[in-house]
Amino acid sequence: MDSKRVWVTTGLSILSVATVITATPWILTFRDNAWSENPASWGVFGDYIGGTLATILAAFSFLGLMYNVWLQGQAMQSDRELRDDEIYNKQAITCLERAFNRVYREGSSIPIRDRTAWLDCARFLLSADKLYDKIKSDGFKVMYESEREYWRWKFADLFEPVEDFEVSQQPSYFDGPIPDEKIDHSSIYVIYSFSTWQKDQPDILEKVMSDGGDLNMVSKKYRGAREFLSRSARFQQRVIER
Repeated sequence: MDSKRVWVTTGLSILSVATVITATPWILTFRDNAWSENPASWGVFGDYIGGTLATILAAFSFLGLMYNVWLQGQAMQSDRELRDDEIYNKQAITCLERAFNRVYREGSSIPIRDRTAWLDCARFLLSADKLYDKIKSDGFKVMYESEREYWRWKFADLFEPVEDFEVSQQPSYFDGPIPDEKIDHSSIYVIYSFSTWQKDQPDILEKVMSDGGDLNMVSKKYRGAREFLSRSARFQQRVIER
């Protein structure tokens, strides 16, 4: 049922109820009297119905107006929250990008080793978390979480101990040659914990594979992939040739 029909039905229902409420006391009071042929008596009845019914309808109209005002207020509040969520989401993603750029050097596969840079990076990551906590709508939450995982992978790749960066496996790497260059403990924790996949973050691939897989979803032209997948127990039970 569309909104216009709902409003028409509601209005007719209110009018019917109001009429019944108005007429019932008169009928109960004068039900034993014969129908009057005097126009003046019907005038009194008309004055009673008009005055009483108008008052009831005015009360319903006022309530309806208040309800409409409340609905408009709710809609405006929802619009404001969505606009705020959009701002929080964009700013949080910007913080993630700034955090990465603060420790990333173009053309280098290892992060910048600089106390200030690591501190700034950690602050940007924490700011992103604070902005995310302000987001209320599920849509923007999902959007940010997806973007956050992208940057998590970027951080994981950058801080992966390979080649020259293998030295970071040693605690002495964070001390630095002089005390002023010592990497701050809090920044180390924030950055490396962000770069680590946490147990409370489900991997969407796990759900896909836990439900099994239908090999028919993979085109037969990908013969090598199909043959490899067919060896898996997850696919062997669901192979149905079309």
